[in-house]
Amino acid sequence: MSPLWLTVGVLVAAAVGQAELKNTGRDGNPLPPITGEGDTNSTDHFTVPGINHGDEGDDILMTDEQLAALNLSRLARDELDDMMLTREQLADILSRKATTDLWRHWPDVNGFPHIPYTFEDALVDQTKVEAAIQHWRDHTCLTFTEVPNTSTGERIKFIRHATSCNSYVGMVSGTTGQIINVPVWCEDSFGSLVHEIGHAIGLWHEQSRSDRDDHVVILEDNIISTSLHNFNKWTTNNYGVPYDYTSIMHYYAQGFTLNGHNTIVTKDPRFQAAIGQREGLSHMDKLIVNTMYGCTAKLLGPCGQASDPCQNNGYLKSDCSCECPQGTSGTFCETVGTPYNDAILYFNTEIVTTEKTIATVNYPSAFPHDSDFVKWIIAPACNEVKITFQSFDVYQATSRSINGVNTLACWFDALEIRTTNTTVGQWFCGTDISAGQVFQSVGGEMILYFKCTIYTENGATYFISPYFPESYPPNAYCALSNITDELATVYLYIRVLRLRPGDVLQIQNPYTPPLTLTGRKNNYRRVIPSAQFLATFTSNSLRQWKGFYAQFRPRTSGCHQILSASPGGAITSPRFPRRYPRKKYCEWHIIAAMGMKVQLTFTHMRLGTNSLTYVAVNPTTNPYYVSGSVLYFNGFSLPPTVVSDSSLMRIFFSGYQRTRGFRLLYSEVP
Repeated sequence: MSPLWLTVGVLVAAAVGQAELKNTGRDGNPLPPITGEGDTNSTDHFTVPGINHGDEGDDILMTDEQLAALNLSRLARDELDDMMLTREQLADILSRKATTDLWRHWPDVNGFPHIPYTFEDALVDQTKVEAAIQHWRDHTCLTFTEVPNTSTGERIKFIRHATSCNSYVGMVSGTTGQIINVPVWCEDSFGSLVHEIGHAIGLWHEQSRSDRDDHVVILEDNIISTSLHNFNKWTTNNYGVPYDYTSIMHYYAQGFTLNGHNTIVTKDPRFQAAIGQREGLSHMDKLIVNTMYGCTAKLLGPCGQASDPCQNNGYLKSDCSCECPQGTSGTFCETVGTPYNDAILYFNTEIVTTEKTIATVNYPSAFPHDSDFVKWIIAPACNEVKITFQSFDVYQATSRSINGVNTLACWFDALEIRTTNTTVGQWFCGTDISAGQVFQSVGGEMILYFKCTIYTENGATYFISPYFPESYPPNAYCALSNITDELATVYLYIRVLRLRPGDVLQIQNPYTPPLTLTGRKNNYRRVIPSAQFLATFTSNSLRQWKGFYAQFRPRTSGCHQILSASPGGAITSPRFPRRYPRKKYCEWHIIAAMGMKVQLTFTHMRLGTNSLTYVAVNPTTNPYYVSGSVLYFNGFSLPPTVVSDSSLMRIFFSGYQRTRGFRLLYSEVP
């Protein structure tokens, strides 16, 4: 008897920022942040960490005496990764056991846990480290105090390291303090700094919890052999806090992969795309630290409570209110509307039980960053699943050296199709799947897991030339656009740029002439007026060089607005009629009804004559600047009335120099 089918159509578009490479046989993909030293072509040296943001570092610091006491070589020491361990901790881990009394809590000072810290050199960006520390302050009862680097006693010491981002676990007793190593790439990653401070507070990795086998499967055949120890299961005290797929202490799905495939598979397939986030603390991260340090008990008295009032894994905050997990509500988290795990699912993940078409976000346009998803397709009883692809085009397979062996795999954007079981499937990328190609399940279920790994971190998007820091290929083309849906001014930072004549990085936007870069630059900064930009890199067939490493960071404010032309209104520079702050940037989009236009009438103009202080008006439908189409106004004379060519008017204000600003009226006209 032929099976009955639940039929699903699939549409997959290319990624935002996808590179199209010609005549290449090496890895042409963007990579995570780098550290760099040197300023000449002959001496430039860059260290690029692994592609997985879950692989936080690459060594463990111990003295030669400690190694000798353990009868370990320095090579064995170097195989441990983002946690630095004491002699006892290392001995137990290498013998595949760990106990919960090998690390200590930080002691109370004035009734609350207190962690002193120092900056051991001037190289570490203190502002970025302080932001990560403040994140822990904001969500726990822990206190942190910076002390002089001449201090003695237990303390965290932040210090620059060339490549490794790592920390001891818990407080290490002694007068010399304990190090958290901070390379540049880790410094640029808010989530990685929060993760390492979590280790120093006393947290192990989530996937090493004693109950992890109830929640994840470790695929050892896909793990780099020298990194298997990172997946040991330890005896841990979990303080009654549930396993958390979204913990900042969790590795991501392909952590330490040797072939681009999963090393960790979630037993509930829906959470495959959720593990490994580095955006910030999850609710359960906050809860477990507050629990292990007894924060609720310390707050009961000051809050006038006899017992913990917070329910359903809520916890008491310093303002005496309850912090409730996602899916709960009420003053004391007493109402559960959605189970926690369901509430934290990725927005595009779902269980599919009826025939439908599945597509990447924004199809047929390029999908945005961080649009991973899982589609768990379940057919009715006595049916099986059939999917038919109508389109498939993502980043191509590339070659990467793993332990000295070049491995061709889907290292970046890719789709896994599980047809025979819920754990392991086939991987596809590039144009591996043809239009009309059909996949059928064996049994009544099929799982689609789509990963999108163009690099974004802490609000910044990285655009990096193919093969960087090695030479880019000839005839390359890469593009980046649509990094956010919000109106925003973008701060561009190019740490390194090395392009031969004829090879160009160009950035277009709606308001100013294209920014065209070639040659050699270090630590180059520029303000891009709008997040609606297009960055393209092209190389010719002649000589190549190292390429570039660029970071785009969008920033929005109260003067980045989308407005309706009806009934009309006024736009002013910030603080008008007073002077606005220096280097203030704003953007407005004014939208009229279909068939109508937008009219601008200036009533005040006091911007002065500085060429970097102006109002730019784009009344056209051109997505990017075209010579003669954008109007610029400054000085003291009132500009003429401006009418848009369509129902859209776009305005950018560059307030580089403090002046008394401008005011205009906008309205809808036929």
